[in-house]
Amino acid sequence: MDKKTEAERRRVTSDAVTAVAAVACFAGIPKQNEELDAAYLKYGIAITAFLRLPEVQSLSFDQLSGVFTAAYCAQGEGRKDALRDLVLKRKSWEGPLRSFYANVDVDGLHQWDDQAIREVFNANFVMSYALGWCFIFELAPIRAALER
Repeated sequence: MDKKTEAERRRVTSDAVTAVAAVACFAGIPKQNEELDAAYLKYGIAITAFLRLPEVQSLSFDQLSGVFTAAYCAQGEGRKDALRDLVLKRKSWEGPLRSFYANVDVDGLHQWDDQAIREVFNANFVMSYALGWCFIFELAPIRAALER
């Protein structure tokens, strides 16, 4: 098995364990179980992907729906499609990113730095997978809820 496949298998296993732990944490109380069912009917598999985020397990049950709504950004059939959806929903990113690079000391021609873009993305967003789909969530609402 190649390294990429093995890493993906470990990530999926870790995501599944995290999701089961989150659901077990919240689903033990009948009212919460009904609310989880309602959230699934309303948001679909996106809520499942959200529950897989390790940070979400630290939220109170009452915070889940509001934080999910604030944090949900994009989805796609895989990482590339989800990123495309995110960029389309946030068209205004191009200007700030170009401004960011204009302020970075770059010799010669102005070029996009994929590594720097990934670092900005990783600092502000998180991806989660569920049933073959990739979902992107903004970290700021999750972090703000955890600070409360």
